Amino acid sequence: MKFSKSSTYGLRAMARLAKYWEVEFISVTEISLREGISKKYLEQIFTKLKNANLVESGKGRQGGYRLLQKPEEINVYEIVNVLEGGVSPSNCLAHDGEFICEKKDKCGVVSLLAEIQGVTRDILTKTSLRDVERNHK
Repeated sequence: MKFSKSSTYGLRAMARLAKYWEVEFISVTEISLREGISKKYLEQIFTKLKNANLVESGKGRQGGYRLLQKPEEINVYEIVNVLEGGVSPSNCLAHDGEFICEKKDKCGVVSLLAEIQGVTRDILTKTSLRDVERNHK
């Protein structure tokens, strides 16, 4: 399974917000400089995260983005789900775990893929944004 650039960048940006979540809004410019991610790409990511009520935006000189919940209350799966539409190790499985391959009744690999998907979802659900932030420099 491979995360898209959007999810990887989104997790990095959210980890940056988690460091200052109680204090202030963090500007897209600051996140862009610290993370080496283009401002335009970050805006696209933050628009999705804002629409999912994970972040809020502030306007003006002190504007930017901040988390709407404590970092401990946001799990990685929520973020990845917003940015990827879920997790799936294969084109044979939809993000919700439904088998979408016409060979599902004959294929011995499909049960393994479903198990991988379930374990991955469990790990991402058990991992909080705070866990990610603690390791993010």
